[in-house]
Amino acid sequence: MFAEERAKLALIEGRLRGVVAGARAQAAAIQAGGDAPAAEAIARAADALEAAALGPLEEMKQRIDRTGAELRAAADQASASLDALEQQGIGQVQALLAQIQAAVSGALEALAALRAAVRALPREVLPPIDALSKKLDELSSLAAAGVALLDGVMSQGVAALGAIPAASLPKPLVDPTMAAIQGALDAALPPIARGAKTAGEQLAALGRQIEDQITTVKGQVLGQLDAFVSATSAQIDAAVSPVAAQLQAIQRQSDALVAQIGAQVDSVKSRTVAHILGAKAQVPPAVDSLIARLGVQIDAAERQIQGTVAGARARAAARVAAAEEAARRSGATVTTEASDATDGGETPSKKTGSIPRPRRQSG
Repeated sequence: MFAEERAKLALIEGRLRGVVAGARAQAAAIQAGGDAPAAEAIARAADALEAAALGPLEEMKQRIDRTGAELRAAADQASASLDALEQQGIGQVQALLAQIQAAVSGALEALAALRAAVRALPREVLPPIDALSKKLDELSSLAAAGVALLDGVMSQGVAALGAIPAASLPKPLVDPTMAAIQGALDAALPPIARGAKTAGEQLAALGRQIEDQITTVKGQVLGQLDAFVSATSAQIDAAVSPVAAQLQAIQRQSDALVAQIGAQVDSVKSRTVAHILGAKAQVPPAVDSLIARLGVQIDAAERQIQGTVAGARARAAARVAAAEEAARRSGATVTTEASDATDGGETPSKKTGSIPRPRRQSG
């Protein structure tokens, strides 16, 4: 973070240290040449430049470090807040799912009980009906057997009369016999006929009674079935309607929860991004302003140092020229050791941080 600004600060700091180092080297050379005041002036200028520039540079670097740490902390805090919102949302969604599960489970239990009751109804109703059907079959068989019995008696009576050889028997013998048989038949057939009639009437009455009872039971059963179906339908509606209403309410709660969490997430993101962008936007202008100010200070100090160096060199050159002139007049050979002492090697220029050394003057 802030890599470009750090590079700019490193560049201006490198220039500053180069100028300061070059000025101190020049001060040492001038000191060796015997111009102590100029050397001290250059050293003071270098120290002043270093003191004036390094402090703001260090403060700016510390500010960049603090800003970077604050932005990382803000990002971490935003991430933690988003994680907390996520966990909170998951917990609330799980609570809603538990409510849905409870509602559905309750409805399923109620429907299972109703389903069991409906399935058990045929097993409870059909056995008595099957038993009644068997009784009716037995009654029909009994009636058929009675009719068959009556038919058999009548057939036996007719067959007995037909089997008597009345034509071949003497009339005095036949008449009493026929009279006796006829009397027996007359005595037996009316009770049989009455019994058959009575049995038929009883069977018919029993049939009508059973039919009436079946109709009555049928009406009762159908009424009970209608009541059962109505009650069952009402129970189903009572079990389903609250579940549907609860599911709709849970759906609304879920929608509201999602919207709320989304708004909170957007708010955290917006605040964090705004804070980061605002903090990052403040650093580049501050760095550029500091670099421009330091550049002005370095340029001014470098001009001051160069002026002092130039004055020292001019004075040294004047001393050498005066010595050479005196030596020439006196006929002595003047060496240029003083000039060598004042040069002390090349000094930094304005562009590269060093000042060009003057050429040695020869006599």
